[in-house]
Amino acid sequence: MLKPSDLQALIPLGQGPGTRVWKGMDTDGQPLLLKTFSLADAPNWKAEELFAREAQVLQQLDHPSLPRLLAYGVEDQSSYLIYPFIEGESLQAKLEAGWRPDQTQVFDLMRQLLTTLIWLHDRQPPLVHRDIKPSNLILTPDRQLYLIDFGSVLQHLKPQGGSTVAGTFGYMAPEQLSGRALPASDLYGVGASLIHLLSGKAPGELPQERLWIRFEAYVQLSAPLQRWIKTLIDPVLEERCQNARQALAGLEKALMAQMLTEKGALSVVPQTEKGLKIAENLDLIKRWPIPVPESGMLAIEVQKVPQGISLMLPRRESTQSGKYFFSLNVGLWAAATALYLVSKQSMSSLSMSNYLFQFLAVSAGFGMSTYYRHQRLSSLQTHLTLSEDKLIVHFSDQAKSHHIPWPNVSEFKQLRRGRGIQLKYRDAKTGKRRRLRLGRSLEAYEQYWLYGMLEDFKNSLSIPD
Repeated sequence: MLKPSDLQALIPLGQGPGTRVWKGMDTDGQPLLLKTFSLADAPNWKAEELFAREAQVLQQLDHPSLPRLLAYGVEDQSSYLIYPFIEGESLQAKLEAGWRPDQTQVFDLMRQLLTTLIWLHDRQPPLVHRDIKPSNLILTPDRQLYLIDFGSVLQHLKPQGGSTVAGTFGYMAPEQLSGRALPASDLYGVGASLIHLLSGKAPGELPQERLWIRFEAYVQLSAPLQRWIKTLIDPVLEERCQNARQALAGLEKALMAQMLTEKGALSVVPQTEKGLKIAENLDLIKRWPIPVPESGMLAIEVQKVPQGISLMLPRRESTQSGKYFFSLNVGLWAAATALYLVSKQSMSSLSMSNYLFQFLAVSAGFGMSTYYRHQRLSSLQTHLTLSEDKLIVHFSDQAKSHHIPWPNVSEFKQLRRGRGIQLKYRDAKTGKRRRLRLGRSLEAYEQYWLYGMLEDFKNSLSIPD
């Protein structure tokens, strides 16, 4: 096993409380990183515990974006860690040298970081880093991002608090001051680091209001991206984005909304039949211009009405039928097989055949109902009215409309694979939880538009002017 005495041409790189870091070479000329700890130079016993914890954690980890521990031990009364040397520079050092990344670079780095956190947080038990900041993020010349310094990592979560306070002020979530740390605590560090990269200013240099970092005036971002960052830095733990997987999905949605606007997939707002230019009458439509469909397809109609906004989602021949054609084939195959069994009178011979027939009958019913239900939903014309007090939804095949007060709307959820927008709400009369599917026949970029429009309108009701 490697020892510090095996390394050659040691070059000091830095030092901290009780620790020192060198770059060296092994006997084959491979660059290595040596980190040592001396209790005599440490401020307290806790520093030794954190150094040992880093070694214990890294021995369990094997990920391309995390440091790989080669050796750990004690030599000359000093503990040591040896890693392969990462040819790169910390984001903190690059910022101090005047580096100002563009948005494309920044969000590519965030994708890498969130992907690494997904891997860490998915472990059992989850690993919470607790000290995510630009100085702990190393960027290599080939644009790979490494997350380093696992001395503060928390292996056993204590949601109620009581752990040792660890982290760096400005990047540390408020709950960490009381010893609490959860995966959402790491996301606060991601958001604070992201603000530093975009603004060139550390979070501590920016104004704060009720523990919120007021970054808006120091960055140039679209409204969806600003809202996404706020989900990461919400000072209330329960209101913050709860996991890295959810954060990464939110980032992709915000980037898609911005990309569609920049590339012209969302056009200048057309004039409605009543001659109203929506963009001149409603700021919300300026932020979410009406998407222009492909040639020959009916467009979404938007009008300013006395109650608020009227949206008419067109009736179209489904563009997603191919995805559901398999369900129809399965249903027909199951039905044909069941009829064959009946014709052969094998139903009465073995009890197992009864179960087989029941299974085939259920499969046939489920497969064909899934296909035809999709066809029906896709062919519906849907009328939405967004007012200050409620959302009204009316489907063309129903006599009654759904009147949903905004406080009863629990969430809008964009479903995967172009399956529309799911609206969850509580029925005002019965109190039961309900769901509605909206925009089933819309194209993917139109569904992004509809989701953004509904979310933005709902959020604007609780945001003061």
